[in-house]
Amino acid sequence: MNERAHLRQFLIGPDPYRVYSDWITVRLQGGLWLSHCPSLDVHHDINRKGEKVVLLGAPIQCRGGRPSQALGEITRESLRRVTDTWANRWCVIIGDSICTDSGGLLALFYCPFAGAKVFSSSVKLLARHYPGCDERVRGVSFGPATPHQGAWQLLPGQWLNLVSGEISQPSAPLFDRVSGSVDELRAEYADLLRSGIKAIAEREKRPLAVSLSGGADSRRNMAAAQAAGVEYRAFTFRKPYWITSDADLNLPRKLGQAVGHDVQVIDTRAMKTHPEAAKAYREHTAFRDWDIPGELFYYKIRDAWSTVSPAQIDGQAYELVTSDCYKETPPFSSIDEMLAWQYESTPQSRAASKAYLEKAVGGSMTDLRDFVFLLTEMLDYGQMYQAMDQWSAVYCPANCRRMYSLAQSVPTAFRQDKGFLMSVTTTLEPRFADIPTNPPDSLLKTLVHMVRMQGPMGLTKIALRKAGQAFSKQRTYQRDEAYLAPPGPFDRLLAGGTDRLPGSAETPALPRSDGHERLKRSPGNYKAR
Repeated sequence: MNERAHLRQFLIGPDPYRVYSDWITVRLQGGLWLSHCPSLDVHHDINRKGEKVVLLGAPIQCRGGRPSQALGEITRESLRRVTDTWANRWCVIIGDSICTDSGGLLALFYCPFAGAKVFSSSVKLLARHYPGCDERVRGVSFGPATPHQGAWQLLPGQWLNLVSGEISQPSAPLFDRVSGSVDELRAEYADLLRSGIKAIAEREKRPLAVSLSGGADSRRNMAAAQAAGVEYRAFTFRKPYWITSDADLNLPRKLGQAVGHDVQVIDTRAMKTHPEAAKAYREHTAFRDWDIPGELFYYKIRDAWSTVSPAQIDGQAYELVTSDCYKETPPFSSIDEMLAWQYESTPQSRAASKAYLEKAVGGSMTDLRDFVFLLTEMLDYGQMYQAMDQWSAVYCPANCRRMYSLAQSVPTAFRQDKGFLMSVTTTLEPRFADIPTNPPDSLLKTLVHMVRMQGPMGLTKIALRKAGQAFSKQRTYQRDEAYLAPPGPFDRLLAGGTDRLPGSAETPALPRSDGHERLKRSPGNYKAR
């Protein structure tokens, strides 16, 4: 088992840079060098404008063909069209500029201060050139920019000029509005996902490994693997009882039984952290030991991976239709206040976020909460996949621009609680229809877990939460109305109004939050989806 950090990672700068002696260096335009781990897939070609096009990562074409064969067609103007049905994690360099995949999951980091000329997929590698840039980077607390000096992440739709360090905002909304009935959108989404899984199997030429939990995302991948008829293995982690939801303990086995497929259980309860693996993990990402999300047991299970195929299908691409944004995010009077609430941010980072949101919003995305959730999730999963890259080739078949466009084009009423994506799952595998998704734990388990994590104060928080929910249901949302004196379309959309942004379709009224708790998504209350 390889315990070196920075597998499948890269760095771009004015000079070649080898983290290890076997790293590969490639000359780019503009006097730049690309340095990368040999395990990172890299393809290059010359487009019709004479620009060098370099493809990093392993994109999957969900409609036939290989992305590496299309590099000659790619220019900045045609990239959106050519890559519309590409899934998984990738970056493209065209001339002296770079952009990332539709979810930013092959993460690219840069330092926003003047004179920064080195860019990397790893915050830790960036910190070797700009000491301190990884300080206070805390997993899910990391928004589009970190506080203080910080390292920023390139967002979907942005272009980074590798010579000047300047950022170009999206020229059009991130996702298209797709016309058609819900059934038609669902059928196309299911077909793309099934084709993507089949393309991954053809690329790998070995059994795939599908990670299962009690949530909606992983079972969707299992349903697609079943529908595609590919050879795969399903596995789940057995973690300590009191820190594992009942759904994660019981539902993976039920999913396997429904389709007659064995589900391998990897027992992590008795495993001790392998020192070299833990060191590599900490070196590889900006997560600190205490910031590791609850689902991220991968660096602890070094010896267990010998029984799991290293070509893993993972469901944790960001979901723009999750219930979290609608149920846990209270309304605010301005985009500034919402961004300040969501992140450990600064005026500089909020200004950068606003500049991005004002360009990226529209098309099939008209709700600000969806964008804030996008920004919150990206670095969390991007760095989680970097850690997993040390032991497995991770594929995210749902990280596809066309799939996001289809899902966001479905009316909000169908998207609540992941209803649309769960209907895609049952379209692919009807036998999953009667198996619940993430049902709540028993009250006793919830109480014990809160006491174990937070002491007696945990019980107080539960009591206050329940009281607040009961109170909020009785009142008439006068406080909400007092919050909202909206001067612009962002605020009216956030309030649940019917205002439209330029180029967007009419947006139905959205349900208000039942509570006003500021539930920051932090490692302490991380929820695996």
